[in-house]
Amino acid sequence: MEAFLCTFKPLSVNADSKRKAKYVQRLVNAFRQYHGTSAPVNGDLYGLVYYFQRVGTGLDADNLSKPVWDALRSVAYFDDKQIKFRISGIFDLLVAGIDVTPDLSSVPDYLYDDFLRMIQCKETDILYIGFDNFNDELILFDLMNK
Repeated sequence: MEAFLCTFKPLSVNADSKRKAKYVQRLVNAFRQYHGTSAPVNGDLYGLVYYFQRVGTGLDADNLSKPVWDALRSVAYFDDKQIKFRISGIFDLLVAGIDVTPDLSSVPDYLYDDFLRMIQCKETDILYIGFDNFNDELILFDLMNK
């Protein structure tokens, strides 16, 4: 899996072009911080975008992921059409005043310490972005029974 972290609020697909341009550059910089200038990958992919927020933004999960995949075109992969399956989610880290800590067992080793540091920082929102090769085993009709 190719994954990276950001500590800025995501933009919606509906954001104006000036804000989008800055957002694209910030995403590209964050990707390169973890993966350098590696060549874009080929093949069908699946993608994850998780936004862990401290304060509600009103952003919905659908509008969260499209700008991310558009921004990484020609940097992480050749075309966002390669993303055949995507999952996006928005999670509140403070629910009813209780800290919420997600299961980090599947976070890649090179992100683990950074993610743990970010989750412990009470002012930081976290944007987790990852993608990998798509395979037919990802096609599930009942995620709850997996």
